[in-house]
Amino acid sequence: MGRELHVRTHPSRLEHWRHIIEIAAVAGAAAWGLYVFIYQEHIKPAAEPPQLEHTFTVTRTALPNNRDLISIQQTLDNVGTSTIYVAGNAMNVYAVRFGDRMTVTAEPITQGSGTSTYSIPARSETRLYSDGASMGPLGGAYRLHLQPSTRFATTYTVVVPANLMDAVRLTWQTCFTKNATRQWHLPLERQPGGSLAFVDRQHVTSDDPNGLICYNGDGYYAL
Repeated sequence: MGRELHVRTHPSRLEHWRHIIEIAAVAGAAAWGLYVFIYQEHIKPAAEPPQLEHTFTVTRTALPNNRDLISIQQTLDNVGTSTIYVAGNAMNVYAVRFGDRMTVTAEPITQGSGTSTYSIPARSETRLYSDGASMGPLGGAYRLHLQPSTRFATTYTVVVPANLMDAVRLTWQTCFTKNATRQWHLPLERQPGGSLAFVDRQHVTSDDPNGLICYNGDGYYAL
């Protein structure tokens, strides 16, 4: 009966260092992956301000008995990396009639810049519709919030006599934040003529990513 032989091998110094390098590489890759995940999910969103895009679509539909249905769709898109909480939204809709003659308007030059326009100015404006709401936390939760890469759309409608206007003018304000825990004081006020606006905006900031940000717009839309 023969003897049982055991053969033992010892890794060379080169193989030993190769194993150490492989283990270090795997550990480094895991640590980098964890860092990227934490950075993308927590650090980066916390440092960036919220980003909200506004679009408006205005259409006119003919109705019987010489009436027009004016529809204004407001769309909010969260194009940032953090959840957006809408603190307030106000919009005013005006029917605009333009004049018949071209007019030159020139603004004085201030700080090295100025403008001059040769166009047909608006002859009259009639306020058709105003809507506004301060949508701060009620019971600890915002009524309207948008996750990243999501959209919110709402439509306002008004019926007017046919051919009442040449264009629609919209003035609007939207205030929002990514700080869901703070309650902002954003009172809605009615202005002379009946329009709605957020006037007392003492907390509005543009350089604090966790502060309150307000966008304002004023423009004409063809029908």
